[in-house]
Amino acid sequence: MEITITRKDGKSEKIHSKLGGDGPFGAFSAEKAMKKLVNFIEN
Repeated sequence: MEITITRKDGKSEKIHSKLGGDGPFGAFSAEKAMKKLVNFIEN
């Protein structure tokens, strides 16, 4: 899964995540991607 976020100031960030539990780190990957996303939005 790939999510692209564009803020009002024009900066954009592309976040890759394996949602759906690909292997033992599936949920961790999704959580990490969400934290990265939130961090990008807040900064």
